[in-house]
Amino acid sequence: MLQIKNIYKQYKTGDLVQKALDGVSLNLRDNEFVAILGPSGSGKTTLLNIIGGLDRYDKGDLIINGISTKKYKDRDWDSYRNHTIGFVFQSYNLIPHQTVLANVELALTISGISKAERKKRAKQALEKVGLGNQGHKKPNQMSGGQMQRVAIARALVNDPDILLADEPTGALDSDTSVQVMELLKEVAKDRLVVMVTHNPELAEAYATRIVELRDGTIRSDSDPYEFSEHELDKPRHENMGKSSMSFLTALSLSFNNLRTKKARTILTSFAGSIGIIGIALILSLSNGVNQYIRSIEEETLSEYPLQIQSTGFDMTSLMVDVQDGQSENKEEGQIQVIQMITNMFSKIGSNDLASLKEYLDSGDSHIKEYTNAVEYTYNVSPQIYSTDTENIRQVHPDKSFQSLGLGSSSSGNSMMSTMMSTDVFYEMPSDESLYVDQYDVKAGRWPKAYNECVLVLTQNGKINDLMSYTLGLRDFSELDDMVDKFSQEEEVNAPENTDTYLYEDVLGKEFKLVNAADYYEYDEEYDLYRDKTDNQSYMKKLIENGETIKIVGIVQPAKGTTATMLQTGIGYPQSLTTHVIEQAQASEIVKKQLENKDIDVFTGNAFNEANNKEFDMNSLFSVDTEKLKSAFSIDQSQLTKGMGELDLSQIQLDMSNMPSIDMDAILSQLNVEFTREQIESLSQSITTDFQNYMVENQLTDSTQIQTYFMTYIKTSRAQSLIQQNVIQLLQDSGLTGQFETLLQNQIQTMMTQYTAQISQSLEEQISAQMSKQMGTLAQNMQSAIQIDPTAFSEAIQMNMSEEELSELMVSLMTTETSTYENNLKTLGYADFDEPSGINIYPKDFETKQNVVNILDDYNAKMEKTDEDKVISYTDYVGTLMSSVTDIINVISYVLIAFVAISLVVSSIMIGVITYISVLERQKEIGILRAIGASKRNISQVFNAETFIIGLLAGVLGIVITLLLLIPGNMIIHSIAGNVDVSASLPVAGGVILVVLSVVLTLIGGIIPSSKAAKSDPVSALRSE
Repeated sequence: MLQIKNIYKQYKTGDLVQKALDGVSLNLRDNEFVAILGPSGSGKTTLLNIIGGLDRYDKGDLIINGISTKKYKDRDWDSYRNHTIGFVFQSYNLIPHQTVLANVELALTISGISKAERKKRAKQALEKVGLGNQGHKKPNQMSGGQMQRVAIARALVNDPDILLADEPTGALDSDTSVQVMELLKEVAKDRLVVMVTHNPELAEAYATRIVELRDGTIRSDSDPYEFSEHELDKPRHENMGKSSMSFLTALSLSFNNLRTKKARTILTSFAGSIGIIGIALILSLSNGVNQYIRSIEEETLSEYPLQIQSTGFDMTSLMVDVQDGQSENKEEGQIQVIQMITNMFSKIGSNDLASLKEYLDSGDSHIKEYTNAVEYTYNVSPQIYSTDTENIRQVHPDKSFQSLGLGSSSSGNSMMSTMMSTDVFYEMPSDESLYVDQYDVKAGRWPKAYNECVLVLTQNGKINDLMSYTLGLRDFSELDDMVDKFSQEEEVNAPENTDTYLYEDVLGKEFKLVNAADYYEYDEEYDLYRDKTDNQSYMKKLIENGETIKIVGIVQPAKGTTATMLQTGIGYPQSLTTHVIEQAQASEIVKKQLENKDIDVFTGNAFNEANNKEFDMNSLFSVDTEKLKSAFSIDQSQLTKGMGELDLSQIQLDMSNMPSIDMDAILSQLNVEFTREQIESLSQSITTDFQNYMVENQLTDSTQIQTYFMTYIKTSRAQSLIQQNVIQLLQDSGLTGQFETLLQNQIQTMMTQYTAQISQSLEEQISAQMSKQMGTLAQNMQSAIQIDPTAFSEAIQMNMSEEELSELMVSLMTTETSTYENNLKTLGYADFDEPSGINIYPKDFETKQNVVNILDDYNAKMEKTDEDKVISYTDYVGTLMSSVTDIINVISYVLIAFVAISLVVSSIMIGVITYISVLERQKEIGILRAIGASKRNISQVFNAETFIIGLLAGVLGIVITLLLLIPGNMIIHSIAGNVDVSASLPVAGGVILVVLSVVLTLIGGIIPSSKAAKSDPVSALRSE
C-alpha cells in the first residue's frame, strides 16, 4: 500500500513562488490501475515524480508498505527507485546506443543481479511484451509502439511494486495506444499502476480508479481508499535494498556511447596522445642512449673492474674545486693554499687484503649475488726466457728498456707502473666466462694447462713490433741497438719492417720458465746466497733445464665488441702464477728466509743493517811458498860491495873456513801475514781506479757493471796498479825487516867465528872497521835483494775465479736496502691468503653499487673494531659513467617537462569534450537516475568515458611512437654511423605513459562528471 500524506511541493524562481502540490493526500492499493487526470500545470506530473522518487516533497510523507521516506537520503531514494518503482515515459527514454536487451537489463545491473540471471529475466520481460526476438536491435530500429513496450519491459524487469506511466500513449497512434493500455491493464492485476494522462477516455476505459487533480489539490477520486490510522503500524525507516552500478557497466555504457561518435573519439584520443608521443619519443631516445652507455659500462666493468690494491690512496683528493675551501675568509692580497697533495698523501696506507679476502670468502658479505667473479692477484711475475740459450734473453719481466727507466710493471702494483710497463706477457683472470665470449679463436684453442698461453691480437688482428721481437720473429739485437743509441742521444735509424706473419709462425712458439729461487746459489763458507744471473754458463744451464711454455692459441676481439678484458699480448692463465708460487714455496732459500725473518739470506746480515759481516779476508788468498822463494834473489856481489875498503893487510886470516850465508834458512823463517785493513786498502785502490776508469770511458749503464769490471781487470793499467800495491803491501807487512834481521843474525854468527881467529889485540881496530862495513852492508841490502813480480803474483793465488770475485765486488759496492717482504717477492713467493690485489667484477652498474655498499659496510665495521683494516679504493669508472648517465637523464627530464605542457593542454581539452558529452547525454542521465542509479554511478559513467579516451590516447600514442621509431632509428644510425645506439621504448615506460594518460584524462573529467552527477533527473528527462 502507498500512502501519500499531506504532500506539499513548491518551486521558486527568483521572487516568484509556484505551488505544484498543496497538501495532497492519497492512499493507493497494492494492485489497482489509477489514472490521474488534470490540465497542464495541475501538478499531476510533479505528484508522479514524487511518488517515483525523482523529486523531493517539501512537507508531508510518502509511506510505502509501512516504510516512511521522510528521512530518506540520496542513496535511499536510489534504492527505492530501483527496487520499488518502474517508469514508463511518454518519449520512451531508451538509451539509443544500447541494444533493446541491454536497455531492459540496465535496471537489473544496478540491482547487482548476475549476468546470466539478467539476460534470463530481460528476455522474459521482452517476451511478456511480445518482443522476445527483438533483443538484438537498437531502439532506432523499432517503431514507437515497440519502443514503448520495451520501456514497459524495462519497468517490469525488476518486478517493482509500483509502475508509473507518464502519458504512455502521448506519442502513439490510436491502435498502438490501445495495445499499450491493454498491456498496462494486465500489469495492474498484480501491482499498483499509476498513470498520468490528458485523455479521460483512456482513463475511463482502462483505469480502475480516476483521480482528478487541479491547482495542486485533489478535486475528485472515483474510488477512494479509506482506513483507520490506528489499524496500521507506525511507519518505520528502512532501506529498500542494494542499488549500485559496477564500473564495468559504466564502461559498457560509455564505450557504446563512444562507438556512436567514432570520428570525434579518435580525434580526441589523437589530440590527447600528442603529449604521450612526445614523451615516449624522448624516453625511447634516452633509453637507447642509456642502454648504449650501459652496454659500454658492462664491457668497461670487464676491462676495468673494481680494483683494490694492497697499497693505495684516494685520488679523489686531486679533484678539488679551485674555488673551494678557505676562499670565503680570503683577504685581499693573500694567496691561500689548497691542501691537495697533503690530503692525498695523508690518506696513503696499506690495505689489509688478507682480512678483506677472508670476509669476502666467508659468504657473510653476499657479494657473489652481485658479481660475475671476484679475482685475487699476487705480485709475482713468472721468469720467462727465450729458448735461444746462445743469446740469453729474458722476455718477462721485460728489461729491454731498463736503461731508459722503462720496463716491467712487476716492480709495483700501481696504476702508473702498469701504464709505464713494457711487458708483453700478462696474467688472465681465472674465470674464463669473463672474457671468452668477447673473443674469436683464430687458431688453436684457449689454454688448458698452466704452461700454455694464448696470443691476443688487436681489434684489427695485429700485434705491435715489440711483440714481434719477443716472439722471435725479429732479432733482439736490432732493438738493443736502437735503445743504446737513444740512451746516448744518437740518431736512431728505425728499421722499416712491414712484414706480416702467418698464424703458423706463432702457434706452437715456445719459451722457458725459470724458478726465481734458482737464480741464487748457496755459499757455505760465508753462509749466504750468491746471485748467479750474470753467470752465463750457469744461466744457460738453468734455462735449458727450465719448464717449457707454449703458445697454443691465437684470439681476436669479436666483431662489434667495444671493450675487452684482455690486453694485446701473450696471456697466461692464473694457474701459472699459482705454479710459480708453489715452486717458490718448495725452494730451500724461501724456506730459510721464512724461518729467519730478521736475517737477509742474500747477505747473511740482519735487515736494515750495514754489510758488516766479518769475512776471513785471508781466505780469499793462498800462498805457494816454493814459488814465493823463487820470487826473491840476492846478489852476493852487491851485498859485499864496498867492503874491500877495510884495511886488514896486516892481519893474516884463513878465509877458507869462513861460513857462507844460508838463504834457504832465511827464507824458510819468513812469516808472511796480511791484515784485513791491508786487503781492504788494496780493494779500495782497485775500486777507486775502476770508478775513474768508468768515468774516463763514459761507462754509465749500471746493468753492465760486471762486463765493465772484467774488461778493466785485464788492462795493463790494472796489472801495474796491482803489482805496485802488492810490493807496497809486502813492505808494509814487515817482510823486508824480517829479512834484514835474519841476515844480520847470520852475519853476526859468521863474524863471531871470524873474530875468534884473530887476536885479542886487534879487537878495537876490527870492531871499528866492522861498524863501518855494516853501515855499507845495510845500504847495499836494497839493491842486493831482487823481487820477481810475475813469480810473486804466481805465488799468491786467489781462491775465487774472476766471475766470483766480480760477484763479490758488485755485492760490496751495492747500497740497496733489502727487506723481508722484498726478498720473498724477488724469490717469487706469495702467501695465497694475502693477495696483492682484488679485482671485483660486478654484473652491471646497478649491482656495482651493491658491491660498493658491501665495501663501505665492511669499512664501517672495521672502524669500530680495527681501523688498520679499513681499506682505501677509488671507483674512477663508476664516477665517470654515472655522471654521463646523470647528464642524459637531466636532459631527458627537461625535455619531458616541456612536452608535459601538451599533456596539460590535452587534459583541459578532454575535460571540455567530456563536458560536451554530459550535455549531450542529459536524457541518459535522467533515465539512469530513474531506474535507480546514484549520483556516484552517474559520475562513474563519465569517469569511465574519460578512462576509455585516456586509455585509447595512451595506447594510440605508444603505437604511433613505435611506428615513428622505425624511421627514427634509421636516421639515428645514419647520423651516428653505427647501429649501436637504437631508440627503444621501455615496456615499463610505455605502461607508465598509458597509465599517465588515463590519470590525466580522469583528472580532466572530474569537473564534467561532477556536474553530471549533480544534474536534476527531472530536468534531465525533459531535455532533448
